[in-house]
Amino acid sequence: GVNIDTRSVGGIIGVSCSTVVNCTNMGAVHVAYGNCGGITGSNSCASAVGAGNIYVKNCSNSGTVTNLNGNGGVGGISGRNSLVNVENCYNTGAVNGTGSDNTGGIAGSTANSSTNQKGGVISNCYNSGKVTGNERSNNVGGILGSGTSDDQTQMIINNYYLKGTCEGGYQGADLEGAAQEKSSMEFAFGKVAELLNQNVNAKNGYKCWTVDINGITRFTDKTADLTFEVIPEDADVELSDQNGRNVEPILAGFKSYSGLTEGETY
Repeated sequence: GVNIDTRSVGGIIGVSCSTVVNCTNMGAVHVAYGNCGGITGSNSCASAVGAGNIYVKNCSNSGTVTNLNGNGGVGGISGRNSLVNVENCYNTGAVNGTGSDNTGGIAGSTANSSTNQKGGVISNCYNSGKVTGNERSNNVGGILGSGTSDDQTQMIINNYYLKGTCEGGYQGADLEGAAQEKSSMEFAFGKVAELLNQNVNAKNGYKCWTVDINGITRFTDKTADLTFEVIPEDADVELSDQNGRNVEPILAGFKSYSGLTEGETY
């Protein structure tokens, strides 16, 4: 775990203005004062750096994130986010921001601008960890605590949080198509994965959000290709995933399948 008295602390990076991809944190993150997040404490980029082109994506956190005493943003993925996009991430750890002004299951705060290529967007993420915020602040959400944007509809897009973990997805309220509550059954039986996959570009139509054997919704961009020759060529061969869904071949004469998810059973 990480337990530090400083301004910005993350389970992976404290302060970042660069893309962070495919990172996982399982340790507790605790600060006495400032921003803290399961992956990054603070993502902040000036518009000149290329706002909107820098991401925290495909990351997950299961560790507890805590700020009990001082101001700052507290989030399951990012504490404070400015002009950096957070995409395809999920948090399952508790987020405790009783000393913070901004507390969210994914990000404590975010800021974007339509004049700066829409940086600072929280999209295609979910949170299932308990979120506890400062009783004196309304900036608490199952997805996002607070946000500043020229266009609110482009700040948080297609995110979901587990029912009972927080009162509202953004500043105490749900936003349709942006930050919505879902039940444990909807998570366990793949409804949330299905909704998240609507915004994923996957080869062969095979999606990257899946529910594992433990009922945890996970994202993976690790894929594999499979090709084998069939004799005779017109033989009837079907490949299906562990849910019984057929995967369509893409090469005539051979059976070639693209975009299969690593670690899945077919």
